[in-house]
Amino acid sequence: MVGNKKNKSLLAAIISLISIYTYSQTYLENFEEIGGFATIGNTSYFMARNLTEGWALWKTNGTRKGTQLIKGLLDGSSPPGNLFIFKNELYFASNTPGKGIELWKSDGTENGTSLLKDLNTDGDNSSSRPSNFTIYGDMLYFTASNQYISGPPKLHRTDGTTEGTVLVEDIIDAGDIIYSSGNLVVANNKLYFTNNGKLYETDGTTEGTKSMVIDGLENMGRFKSFTSGLYFITYSHNNTYIRLYRLTDLDNYTMLKEFSIESYSGLKLYGLIEVGEKVFFSLGSGNAYNNIRDALWVTDGTSHGTKEILNFQDPYLFGSGNFNGFVEHNGNLFFSTGAFNNHLLWTSDGTVQGTKQANTAINVNPYADMLVWNNKIYYVNGSAGVGSYDVNSNSVENYSPLRATRKTSGDKYFLKSDGRFVYFAVLNDKVQYQSSVDLYHAGPNPFMQIKSGYSIVDNGEEIGFDTKVDSLAIKRISIQNMGKAPLNFSKIQVSGEGFYINGDVGETSLPQQLAPLQTGTFEVGFLPNTTDVHSGYLIIRGDDTSQPEFRLQLKGLVSAHPAESVDKTFPTQKEIEWDRSVAEVQIDNYSILENAVIGSLIGTFSTDVGDDETFNYSLIEGIGDEDNMVFSISNNQLFVGDGFNDDFKNSYTIRVQATGAKGTVLEENIILGIIDESEEIELGDCEKIGIPLTSDLYDVEFLNDTDAIAVGANGVILKTFDKGATWQHMHVIEQTNLVGGLYTYPSNLYEIQFVNETTGFIAGSSVLLRTDDAGLNWKPLDFDQLGSLTTYNGRFMAVSPEVLFIYMERYIFKSNDGGQSWSETSYRGGFGDPRAIYFPNDELGFASNNSQTYFISNDGGETWTNYVLDLEELAYDEDITTFTFRDDNVGFAATNKGKVLKTEDQGQSWVVINAENRSGIKEIHFVDESIGYMIGGSIYETNDGGLTWSSVYLNVHASIQSLDINQLGDRIAVGTGSYENGRAIFASPSGTEWSPVSTLLGGGRVRDVIFDGDNAYFFSEYQSRKSNDGGVTWIEMTTPIDEKVYQAEKIGENLVIRTYNGEAYRSPDGGDTWIPIMAQDSYGALDVLDNTILFSKNLEGRITKSLDFGETWTPLADTALDHVRVLEFPSESIGFAGKSNGVSRTEDGGATWEELIVDPDQEPFVYGITFANDLIGIVSTGNGFYKTIDGGDSWEFLNLYTGYTSEIIALNELEWYIGANNGIYSTIDGGIHWKKVFNSNGDILDMDYVNGTIYISVNGGGVHKIEDDLQPINAGYIKGDKSVRVEDEEIYSILKHSDVRYEWHVEGNNKLISEDNLAKITWSEPGTYTVSTVPYSSCNTGVSSEIIVTVLERPSPPEIFGLEKVVENSNGHVYTTPLEDQVSYIWSVSGQRSYETNGNELIVDWGGMGFGEIGLIRTDLLTGLRSFNRLSVEIKPNDPFMILQSNTTCRGTSNGSLHIMARIPENAYSAKLTGSSISTSSDFKGELLLENLSAGMYDICLQDHGTNKEYCYQFTISEPEPFEVTSIISSSSSKQVDLQFKGGAAPYIVSINGRKIMETSQESVQITADNGDVLEVNSAGDCEFSYSKLIYFQKGITVIPNPVVNSFTASLSNEKFSNHQEVPLRIFNSSGQMVLSMNVTISNQTLTCEVSTLNSGIYIVQLGDNQKTSFKVIKK
Repeated sequence: MVGNKKNKSLLAAIISLISIYTYSQTYLENFEEIGGFATIGNTSYFMARNLTEGWALWKTNGTRKGTQLIKGLLDGSSPPGNLFIFKNELYFASNTPGKGIELWKSDGTENGTSLLKDLNTDGDNSSSRPSNFTIYGDMLYFTASNQYISGPPKLHRTDGTTEGTVLVEDIIDAGDIIYSSGNLVVANNKLYFTNNGKLYETDGTTEGTKSMVIDGLENMGRFKSFTSGLYFITYSHNNTYIRLYRLTDLDNYTMLKEFSIESYSGLKLYGLIEVGEKVFFSLGSGNAYNNIRDALWVTDGTSHGTKEILNFQDPYLFGSGNFNGFVEHNGNLFFSTGAFNNHLLWTSDGTVQGTKQANTAINVNPYADMLVWNNKIYYVNGSAGVGSYDVNSNSVENYSPLRATRKTSGDKYFLKSDGRFVYFAVLNDKVQYQSSVDLYHAGPNPFMQIKSGYSIVDNGEEIGFDTKVDSLAIKRISIQNMGKAPLNFSKIQVSGEGFYINGDVGETSLPQQLAPLQTGTFEVGFLPNTTDVHSGYLIIRGDDTSQPEFRLQLKGLVSAHPAESVDKTFPTQKEIEWDRSVAEVQIDNYSILENAVIGSLIGTFSTDVGDDETFNYSLIEGIGDEDNMVFSISNNQLFVGDGFNDDFKNSYTIRVQATGAKGTVLEENIILGIIDESEEIELGDCEKIGIPLTSDLYDVEFLNDTDAIAVGANGVILKTFDKGATWQHMHVIEQTNLVGGLYTYPSNLYEIQFVNETTGFIAGSSVLLRTDDAGLNWKPLDFDQLGSLTTYNGRFMAVSPEVLFIYMERYIFKSNDGGQSWSETSYRGGFGDPRAIYFPNDELGFASNNSQTYFISNDGGETWTNYVLDLEELAYDEDITTFTFRDDNVGFAATNKGKVLKTEDQGQSWVVINAENRSGIKEIHFVDESIGYMIGGSIYETNDGGLTWSSVYLNVHASIQSLDINQLGDRIAVGTGSYENGRAIFASPSGTEWSPVSTLLGGGRVRDVIFDGDNAYFFSEYQSRKSNDGGVTWIEMTTPIDEKVYQAEKIGENLVIRTYNGEAYRSPDGGDTWIPIMAQDSYGALDVLDNTILFSKNLEGRITKSLDFGETWTPLADTALDHVRVLEFPSESIGFAGKSNGVSRTEDGGATWEELIVDPDQEPFVYGITFANDLIGIVSTGNGFYKTIDGGDSWEFLNLYTGYTSEIIALNELEWYIGANNGIYSTIDGGIHWKKVFNSNGDILDMDYVNGTIYISVNGGGVHKIEDDLQPINAGYIKGDKSVRVEDEEIYSILKHSDVRYEWHVEGNNKLISEDNLAKITWSEPGTYTVSTVPYSSCNTGVSSEIIVTVLERPSPPEIFGLEKVVENSNGHVYTTPLEDQVSYIWSVSGQRSYETNGNELIVDWGGMGFGEIGLIRTDLLTGLRSFNRLSVEIKPNDPFMILQSNTTCRGTSNGSLHIMARIPENAYSAKLTGSSISTSSDFKGELLLENLSAGMYDICLQDHGTNKEYCYQFTISEPEPFEVTSIISSSSSKQVDLQFKGGAAPYIVSINGRKIMETSQESVQITADNGDVLEVNSAGDCEFSYSKLIYFQKGITVIPNPVVNSFTASLSNEKFSNHQEVPLRIFNSSGQMVLSMNVTISNQTLTCEVSTLNSGIYIVQLGDNQKTSFKVIKK
């Protein structure tokens, strides 16, 4: 149990020492791009683009759950713009296929979001581009183009209806053309706009409209409506003149300032903003890198009051206009001065003095607007971080550790406010393969940062462990709350065999709630009892909205090792359990079902106060009350309230008060966790998938003597049961990993290997598969680097059903369990980029890389030895690409340049046996000693053991990729054509000549595909082919116009083809023979009505008819029908002609034609037309799709937005299919609603519908059969613990393949939460249960996978017997646990000096005093279950006291002391002290100080009141020795003085003439001095004597006696004094004071001096006046 201990003072101290930011941000949703923004009430609307919807309209209420898609905007490639609110509805411009960018409207719902009106109908995709939305009166005015593809904008208005959306013409001056309207603004209760160089003022009526030319300058702009009037500028076309005006009405305007410059395009007026009664603006001048100048101006609305108040100049800037970010706050202007001074933030009150830097720490990004919210200024800084500035406190706050983002360098960063929050978009760089943007707002939210050790880890990352069996590996995990709101945890757990969690790691243990900046830690331990690879999860559930469930994958690598003791105690818990028993208010249930309804009972409150006081409970304000509003309390019970499901949360926090009947008041924060609930999978309508019929083949393998499987591009798997003569389509395999995390994509399958008749494997791009039923079903295999597995960087080898290898990206991985887990094999130097891997038997293996190196393993791939391929016949860049062995010793290899090598010593050495250069060889095979084959685009054959090779001629172009041979000598080869989609298959039964089974050149535009049962026909710009097996294989078909077929149809037995120019033929026998039916008699159109009747258009443009299937033709009309592109005759009399300028109809079999009005606003270009009968038809035009139900009399525009097409199929009046661009669209209600049912990987060129099946052709030669979603491939292997305990929650997972969904099932009453490919199971009772998961496609289920889980009772903690109290440093303590059969024991010890284990016994030598701990993990060897217990051991002191003694500091004083410290401070003690002059007693706890002790011997006895044991000690208080200094002065030449110290207290301070020269603790030192220097030495003790001496260097003088009593004699042997010379003599004391002066006579260099009057001491004797001689005497 982990206690939730709070040490607020410690936490505050820690935080105060750490310089770190917290971040205030709430995650809402992820997009690719975010656009416009507008708010209605408490809901904000914005445009955003993601992978699934493209551009779409979204809304948010500031919560993650409330951030929802409203409607995809159809053509998601172009961003909608100009989001505007009018009458509480949204108006915006959006791209509509066939109509261009037009006016849309939304009421905030999906059904209420639609095109309001197509304003520009002048041609296909002509856009009106509505903008400048401005409300005036009860109308919304805007500008839009109503002609030409990019015509000029004109003034429009709308009342919100289609009919009320009109061009405004009546208020424009007569004779004035409506041209380039713009600058819409409302001011002075009038609407102003410009048109054709004039400024208009209107009240919306003709009478209330007037206009004028302001000053003759060509342009007007910068219109701003302020309190004091309308501000705008006029300017010349080259920006050399600008005039600023203020206008109150059209007859009253004032020019405030005129600016001019000589340089072209040299002026720019910008940044107009009203601040109080002032208006600010900026003026830029200068050209690129030439006198760039920006100035800030202010005006009071008069010309006199328009003044410059700030300017910057820089000749090195690119251009002017650098000031930015203008915003008003608290009556002042705030702005950035841009590049002039590092983008710093400035402020201005409108005066020169009041214009200054606001804060030198803020660097404002010029590509983001600043805004004001909640009394703060928000901005994007120079590092693209979002921040705020509090002007009042001058403080700066950061809101995201992430980087704000924008689409291009010309865009602005997304930073918006709705009055409740500030929203911003940041870059999510964790999403691969796509741009990714996260939307946040600046509301407070916890922000979770997780570290493993010292490294930050991201959600979904893997944490690896490497240990041995029964050995413990530990990872320390820390979580820090980087947000500004408390971070609450609802659950933290681990799953997986061998993984455990320890929440009790001391003072840093993770509490259930982390305050901002607080950090908590826990440990994850890995203690396996089996070898190989283990996997599991660490799950952290918190209320960080950006990562509410944080999952880390746990992976443990284990090597075999006998059981051993672990270094640390570690519990066998799977979940952190917080100790709630310390809470003052408790509830009997701390969890809520995620789908709980209002009124659901959660639990009952209680306190730990005695039963004699009753309590009432209520929700109160205070810390932790964030979620009070969504709960209620009644009768002391907590219930779910309103708003519970308004947001996605993993936990809720409430603050509860308990008020007692006796006045007791208790408060507590309570954290409630959310329990997930499974969502059942429901089968829906089948999605459509494409079966590739022409895709390339890359590999083939025989399973036995008859069956073989081929694999190739686009995930295709084919199988033959007759040695390759015929083939069946088996599967289409998609990549396991979704592209960009969202899109499915077919895998290119490049390798297939079978290890026996039933078990085989396929490797492909981002997929690895296994079958155990001869390819009938496949299951995906997991592999860490699966997403990087491709034909270019990966090689695969299956040795047996269990042993597999993958060689990729410098590593070789091995699986010993059939692909369930993988581990790296060993080679220290790295393997390099792969070329090949091959095992001729279980032990011997070969691998080669791209650096002329190959590797050999002799232990089944565990270890490898490298060899250099040093052969002179090989080029420097030539490597082995394939191996094969004929027996255990003899093998062959081929290279990327086609050379052949041979070995006869198991690969130890190689020789080149054929040095011819060829294309790179992919495969080499030998049938016997002589016959062999190589594949490298061609088939090469040898009959002499590889010495010579010849190329096999196939009589058709194909690039052969693979060949296989069965035991009977039958051969199959597969490959590609000249381009992609060139399926090639060849067979050679019993070694006979090769015969083509399928040949396609590939590539090109497939103009027509026709399917008729098993017969199919294929016509492209390169080739014509037919199939007799429904398109699985294709054979050549000869036509008279092979490469010119433009149109093909099949009616009955007749196959019809024609060229673009009209030449046509028919075949009555499936393409064997052809009969001409049109030879230059037709041009551009042909319609086959039935087996006899055809219609066409001849060279004269007249519609002609044939009643004998083209043998004869009769013109039907007297006049030509021009511009005909397509003909459609639903019956012999009714016909329609689609033209480049509309549709014509005949009702008399083509004799006469009338023009139909499809669209009254234009003549559409018709691309396709189809009728279900004489009345109901659909036409595809450049402007969209139209439908008629009355034979063309009237037409309705269809709500289908895609490109034009000719592929329209009518099944009946209600059911239609349209193939356009890359999609197939269907309707079942006659076109009212359309659904995109299929996405192709290329534009659809042709579409055929036969017996419920659609066939299409696409660019690049591809043909696909469109079918309902197939049964998904089998579920893979389930990972998870198979031996668990009751009450454990374990996580079981399965590899998620592509977009397959998974539903989980578990037997018994165990609780299951199914989350797609992951299941959480809480095991409730003992037993054996099956866990299974079923794969789901959109409408089919696949074959399930299952495991058996044994659930056992939670084992009791193992008992530990032994002493719980020991003496420090004691030895041989034995601890035991009951000995059991089939049980192992792992002991751990802390606090010991040493220990040893013996099964159920532990012997410990304990260390020093304190607390030790014994841990015991008991393992049931039959079940693998572990249980844990720990025993705390108190290590008592041998001597329970520490006594520190302090002696007296000075002789004769009484300041000694005893400091007694108990080593068990909580006990009570007494002390009795006796000495020569003292006897005293004291009681104490912890420590005792006895002071004022004099020098002497003492006895002290200490008694432990708890044990009554007495401990007696004797000690002596001493005093320091007297302080003595001995100095030895050397000769004057060396000037050295030797000092010796005795007594006193170190350190000793040595000074010369009052200046400190040394501080030392040594007892002797040497110094340098001069004659006459005063030496002083001080002891450190406060009361010690200080020694002082005058330095005198003797020069060979002898003094007798010395010390002296009355007189002394001095011999001056080295001094130069005359005999009998009288010289002055002076004597100085040690302080330098002269005490005696006389004249003495020197005789024979000797003198005598009387000193009896002097006191005892040391004296300096000085002789002479000019030549001074000094020596020392000591007077007794």
